[in-house]
Amino acid sequence: MFRARPKRARRSRYNVTYRLTRSVPAALIAVVLIAVVVGATLTYKRIDDFMTAATGHHLNPIGEVVQAVEPAQGTIAYKLKHGQQVNVLMLGMGGYENDAPYLTDSIMAVTIDPTTNRVMMASIPRDLVVHMNLQRFRTPTSSAASRRSTRGRTAVAMRQSTRSAK
Repeated sequence: MFRARPKRARRSRYNVTYRLTRSVPAALIAVVLIAVVVGATLTYKRIDDFMTAATGHHLNPIGEVVQAVEPAQGTIAYKLKHGQQVNVLMLGMGGYENDAPYLTDSIMAVTIDPTTNRVMMASIPRDLVVHMNLQRFRTPTSSAASRRSTRGRTAVAMRQSTRSAK
């Protein structure tokens, strides 16, 4: 029996053009990208040469960032970085659920010593009795009450002193 040979499929010219249409734009984009990088590098080099001639210092973007990140002198971060002791007064509010939401209900004094790696916290009671000299009044008052009524008592004392002066 004689078998007929199958015909070979003819190669399409479409594949070649299809490949060219995909690779040529990619090659052009690669060339443009390389040209942009080279141009930016040369521009940076010219600016750096100009700055060196004008100021005597090279441009150092990483050094500029490090200087910008360095904490300012006198801040807590600066003091901790340089091993200085830091004192912080922490005040807490009760919030909107309390009868007096904006009054201080907790007071803490915190000392941080980075050289010895110690933290000291002292809590000051809100109702600590403090003897206060509010002009003529000398009554023991709690610290919370004194914060609430200092203005009122001073105003009353001032009114009384002005009436007695007349």
